Amino acid sequence: MKIKKEIEEISFYGGKMGRDIEDTLYNVIDNALKESKIIKELINFAKEEFFLDLSDIDPSELYEYWRGAGQGYGVKIKKNKLKKLKERYFWSAFMYRLAKNNFKLKKSQGLEFLEIQNDYFFFDPELKDYVGFMVCSKLGKSAWTTNAIKKSALCVNTSAVDKAFHGLGYGKKMYLAVIDDAGCLLSDTGLYESSLNIWVNVLPKYVKYVGYVDDEDNIQKISGNVGLKQYHIKRFFATNDPSFFK
Repeated sequence: MKIKKEIEEISFYGGKMGRDIEDTLYNVIDNALKESKIIKELINFAKEEFFLDLSDIDPSELYEYWRGAGQGYGVKIKKNKLKKLKERYFWSAFMYRLAKNNFKLKKSQGLEFLEIQNDYFFFDPELKDYVGFMVCSKLGKSAWTTNAIKKSALCVNTSAVDKAFHGLGYGKKMYLAVIDDAGCLLSDTGLYESSLNIWVNVLPKYVKYVGYVDDEDNIQKISGNVGLKQYHIKRFFATNDPSFFK
């Protein structure tokens, strides 16, 4: 399929989204938990999982290190401990522990995920690692100028997989997990190349109903490997539930 020719209404962005995916989950956890709770969990986690004693470090310095996503920002920590605290996996695994111990995680597609107000944060439970996120918003019937859609659905605003997990199928699992959880998923009107590939070439292989809204605001359903035959596509959708259209 010649993607750029087929997609005329959807904005097409080149390159990759330059966003640090850890920042989003850091903010969610930091806003939800007290500083003392985070520090207590951090000290226990470091000792139990990495045999690292952080109890001799001032709690305020540990908290600043947490807030700095492991960068420290001038916080003085002994060199033998600093090495571990600068590793990506240390903080990624710690966020999984915080999420597991303090929030109700859901499961789908071999992943565990935290869902807060339509934002999703995904973990690989086997690796005990944070793999990516998807920020969504709910669109109701009023968002469509057609009566073809019968229920509200989630729209993907942005999504990202940690660069450590690129090319391993986690993006596909994340999309399928949200479809399982929300019932129906809609694309944004602006897509990066990697996201566009998921809608056009990946989801039709795993989701029963994959389609698009055409230039007349009609919903066109496709399934399986059927190619897109129409132009002026405004938004893709994917669902396993036909009641969204009946």
